Amino acid sequence: MHQTIGSLSVGQRRKLQIAKLIAAKANVLLLDEPTNHLDLESVEQFERALREFPGTVLAISHDHFFIERVATVVWSIENAQIVAEERVVRFQ
Repeated sequence: MHQTIGSLSVGQRRKLQIAKLIAAKANVLLLDEPTNHLDLESVEQFERALREFPGTVLAISHDHFFIERVATVVWSIENAQIVAEERVVRFQ
């Protein structure tokens, strides 16, 4: 609580960024690799929060486990075409 942001680890800074989003009461989240530098417990809590988020979330991620647990639509590029796949979230 008494540390400067510059002295925080990358994971701690990521948690701070997420906390700032929550405090801002945003209704749209644009996330680029949001699970990078987070420990497993933080990722699980973050996924739970995203599933409960009432707004729109657009996340770019290479983390297939994260995608399976939170994405309802996955867009991918196949043969120079954008393909949308609707999904059922596997983990609640």
